Amino acid sequence: MKKIISVFTIKNIYLISVVYFFYGYFFTNFLDKFSFYEKIKNYLGVFQLLFLIVLAVSPFPMYMKNKKKKIVLKTRLIFFVIFCFSVVYGYLLDLIYKLDSISDIESYIIEMGVFDYNIGTLPTYLLLEIYNRFEKKWIYSVLGFLIFLSVLILIAKEVRITVCAIINAIRNRRERIKKEKLLKEQIAIKEYQEKLEISYVEALEKQREKDIQDAVEEAIQNNLVLKQIEEETEEIVKLKIILNEDLEETEKVEEFIEEETEILLEEEKVEEIETEKVEDEEKTEEEEEIEKNDTSIQVS
Repeated sequence: MKKIISVFTIKNIYLISVVYFFYGYFFTNFLDKFSFYEKIKNYLGVFQLLFLIVLAVSPFPMYMKNKKKKIVLKTRLIFFVIFCFSVVYGYLLDLIYKLDSISDIESYIIEMGVFDYNIGTLPTYLLLEIYNRFEKKWIYSVLGFLIFLSVLILIAKEVRITVCAIINAIRNRRERIKKEKLLKEQIAIKEYQEKLEISYVEALEKQREKDIQDAVEEAIQNNLVLKQIEEETEEIVKLKIILNEDLEETEKVEEFIEEETEILLEEEKVEEIETEKVEDEEKTEEEEEIEKNDTSIQVS
């Protein structure tokens, strides 16, 4: 019982009604008895197609679980109808305002709406009321605003997708440019590092060559110094030998001098002794003479 009741819900009844309505366009049904389809054609004209599109799409929002998508679809349906009416009315009113020389403008609007463009009696009546009740500038302003708003709402998603795609493309392009710039900078840094490494290696090689050359020169100088030292040591040894010889000679000379001095001292001592003897002898002689003289004096 619950399943049977669940089948006869409002949305299912509405869907069945819509399907039955479209069934009448291909096969005879109960609505043909009242000339329902002919009346729709007479009242709506070319807008009948718009009515059928809206009627065919209208059951889908009832079965949508996502409320946001449901609201978006209904809103787009409403603004799609507004857009179509605004474009058609704007075009027809533009034609009407260009024909100022016509005296009976109302009959011209009815003839143009019903027979020439077949927009139906209801849209033609609405067009006539708009023309009679409102000024030209207000009509153009409102229709322009409705067209702009309808287009914005109808293609908002596409515009958003397009804008997002453009933004993503610009962002990707900027990122690509940044990556290319970073890659170029990295390549430049790598080349600079390679140049630095090459220059560093060259500097190391030059320093190594210089060190080797300095070491060789130092070794040569050390050899020269060693040779000089050896020569100097040889000269020192020779000098030592000469000095030793000189010392020996000086010692011999000193010994000779000492011997000579001793001899001289002995000779001097001998001379002194002799001089003392001579002096003593002289003294004795003088004393003897003095005694002789004294004796002679006494004798006399």
